[in-house]
Amino acid sequence: MTEFVMNQPTASCQRCSNRLADDLLTALDVIAPGETVHGLGPSMGTGTLLHAALRDMARFDSLTLMLPPTAWGTRRAQAQTYLAGADLVEREGVAAFVELGSTTPVPPALAGAPQTGPAVAAHLLPTVLRGAATADLPPKKALADITVPTLILAWTGDHTHPLRTATKLDQILPHSRLVVARTPYGVMAWPGLFAEHVITAGVESPTTGVIEIPPGRPAATTGAPSA
Repeated sequence: MTEFVMNQPTASCQRCSNRLADDLLTALDVIAPGETVHGLGPSMGTGTLLHAALRDMARFDSLTLMLPPTAWGTRRAQAQTYLAGADLVEREGVAAFVELGSTTPVPPALAGAPQTGPAVAAHLLPTVLRGAATADLPPKKALADITVPTLILAWTGDHTHPLRTATKLDQILPHSRLVVARTPYGVMAWPGLFAEHVITAGVESPTTGVIEIPPGRPAATTGAPSA
């Protein structure tokens, strides 16, 4: 089994995620042919993993959705923000875009964290933002068919990655667990929660809820609380 991380810089999108899902599944055929994988995807990576899982669910042993973005009813307003951001970058440059972003309230879980800029080349950023503006997660009805064990990691106070999306995903996905970080200490727990999820995915008894670790797998603690 292989762990595969989809680490994308912007929010999830319908058109872009469809193409990224194609790219992901093609990459898996080359990098891990015939293997099942554990997928981790923040923001746009969340959409990529969900679209890919709907196309080939058997490829995934587990999913970890980190910071699910705006979706469905909240997506249209965010799309307009991305389009305006693309225009701003072309008109005034990345520095103006970063300065505008610095006025946005910081999520409590990022208190004290240094400010960062876009992890995208300046000449590509407008294209990325406009791609994200074509956005949405897969339809809710389709998501209900994803039976892969799923960990959802979210935080509070982020209008671009609202808790309401993570909560709705947790309600829709049949085998999901939501953990919410409300302080920086909550975010510090995420690597351990991901490791636990990978170790225990698919081995929890549906009738008793007891997790039995198969031979050869390391033991892991369970039941970590939300921060």
